[in-house]
Amino acid sequence: MATEEKSTGRKSAELSEVRKTTAEAKSKAPTVDDYIQRLEVWQQDIIHLLIALVAKAEPRASAYIKWGYPVWDHCGPFMLAKPYGGYVIIGFWRGGQLRDVDDVLVGEGTGMRYAKIKPGAQVPSSVAALVREAAALNEKHSDPSKW
Repeated sequence: MATEEKSTGRKSAELSEVRKTTAEAKSKAPTVDDYIQRLEVWQQDIIHLLIALVAKAEPRASAYIKWGYPVWDHCGPFMLAKPYGGYVIIGFWRGGQLRDVDDVLVGEGTGMRYAKIKPGAQVPSSVAALVREAAALNEKHSDPSKW
């Protein structure tokens, strides 16, 4: 019985330490600004431009780091920016449902579609309309990451 109590007490202490470590990790999660600081200058410029574009097109949206890169959210995630060596991807969860009048998004099906922005290239002006429509679809149909 004494051995069982020691084992239970040890497990409880270990569980408590795991919870503490998890809470500390969450409190130290990088912000979008922290994330941007680690990027190349041209990638920083694109992400800063996207932050301003989304703030103007959909002021109710919030930005945070999820899955290792910046995500914009309104009633669920609707857009992401994922830098690579030679480009930055702008992805839309409901991309296949968006009216992509300038044909800037690549992909198939009704889910994720994306555009690649290379160094020196401009973010297409139609992205603002895509942001508004993607956020509106989330509002109407709920969080697309829960499909």
